[in-house]
Amino acid sequence: MLFGLGDLRMRRMFIDEAETSEEHKRREHQRLAALVGYCEATHCRRQTLLRYFGESDEEFEPCGNCDACLEPAVMVDGSEAARQILSLVLQTGERFGAAHIVDVLRGAETEKILQCEHNRLAAHGAGSTRKKDEWRALIRQMVAGGVLIHDAGGFGGLSLSAEGKALLKGGKQFLVRQHVRSSRKERAAATTLSHEEGDLLAVLKRLRLSIAARRHVPAYLIFSDKTLQEMARQVPRDLDSFATISGVGTSKLRDFGRLFIDAIAAHIEGADALR
Repeated sequence: MLFGLGDLRMRRMFIDEAETSEEHKRREHQRLAALVGYCEATHCRRQTLLRYFGESDEEFEPCGNCDACLEPAVMVDGSEAARQILSLVLQTGERFGAAHIVDVLRGAETEKILQCEHNRLAAHGAGSTRKKDEWRALIRQMVAGGVLIHDAGGFGGLSLSAEGKALLKGGKQFLVRQHVRSSRKERAAATTLSHEEGDLLAVLKRLRLSIAARRHVPAYLIFSDKTLQEMARQVPRDLDSFATISGVGTSKLRDFGRLFIDAIAAHIEGADALR
């Protein structure tokens, strides 16, 4: 079963434009949301269907015949990225849809973002290292996994479920399908850091933690681990080079650029003095 966001938008448009009652449209949106959940399910399809019809999937063993059972998806820990989404959904009032949340994470400056001043949020640009499709797929998996609630019958806003609030507080782990990296740049970003780069990364993480503590926000909202790793590899020494780092948007460049550049310079100079 294949589908894309364009297919979903088209189907939602058909539902909204149909000459039927609002109650019927609400039910159709709910059915569509259930279908998306079925497509995004990472475990036995039979158990997913049983849950949809009100049965507890914990009472039944996996069927062993569906694609999810025969070829299980490779799962990885997506908790950090999921918490970025949950935190931003909460900060923006639990009333915006996936498209807006993704735009903020990727550092876009759309009319809506500027009007709502969401470009001033610490999360603005924090997820620019991930592609739009990655963030959208993650949000769909979070809806399917029950940590996000999609108001399909209303204005399409996202809100946190009880499970989502527990995940945001660090009380649970959220597993997602492993994203297969395909570009040369992305594969290079996943390579192991050298000893010198690892030392610089440790310095950058301490600085990130200090800034996060002063601002009373999670550390990943300052910069993601991937962004810090790229800093450790590229070693930017001025604002122009710092701005080329993935995950550094306009607001983060303004707020944190000089702090991180100074920390990098101090670390390099200290390391040189010991040689």
